Amino acid sequence: MVFTEQTGLENLYSIVNYCIDKKTCKRILIAKHFNDDVWEKNGDCNQMCDHCKDTNSNQIEKIDVFEEACFVLSVLENTKSDKKLTSNKLAELVYSGIVSKNKKSDHYPNNLNQTEVENLILTMLMNSYLKEDFHFTPYNTICYVVAGPLSKHLRNDSCFYIDRTSSHSSKAASIEKLAKPELAEKNESKELKTRKRNLDMNASSDSCELIFDQNNSEIMPKSKKVLW
Repeated sequence: MVFTEQTGLENLYSIVNYCIDKKTCKRILIAKHFNDDVWEKNGDCNQMCDHCKDTNSNQIEKIDVFEEACFVLSVLENTKSDKKLTSNKLAELVYSGIVSKNKKSDHYPNNLNQTEVENLILTMLMNSYLKEDFHFTPYNTICYVVAGPLSKHLRNDSCFYIDRTSSHSSKAASIEKLAKPELAEKNESKELKTRKRNLDMNASSDSCELIFDQNNSEIMPKSKKVLW
């Protein structure tokens, strides 16, 4: 396991940074890992990696998530002493807490989604605001997340940044635009069905009921029945 090696966690966090870094060419990150400066001198990879390929379509912006980072620490502090949280559980609690508070008031205007909350927790881990606490059992090793050595300094700061692609809001808007025509189409089809059903009912009520006249031995409309 990586935590048993001297530089295991450091190497693991470099892999995590490779995954969540949205500003650096992937080839340059790999070159840094192998201490190879050839790729760095040659520049970007000519749109061979996902970062350089999406640079034109997605603009990277820094957002201040200081309030959300403090909320992460408060969730850990409010956890009972006999209970500890894994990273997945912590992300779940933070995300649900942000959503519930934003329903009452716009307390967290960034409106982080689940993935961005996970990126926030990973960024705090790599910057020592959080740390991993390993517990060993006879069958497996459980990794919990606790407050890190720099957690006390976070509240004295005034900002904490993570990266977000500018397509975050545009994607939500496009999804909403796509949903509106579908909803309108459903409502329109429902309205047409209702109108057709009403027309059928009116037609059936206006039609004359035919009965058999025994004297004339013919079928006559009920409204024109002759009384002898």
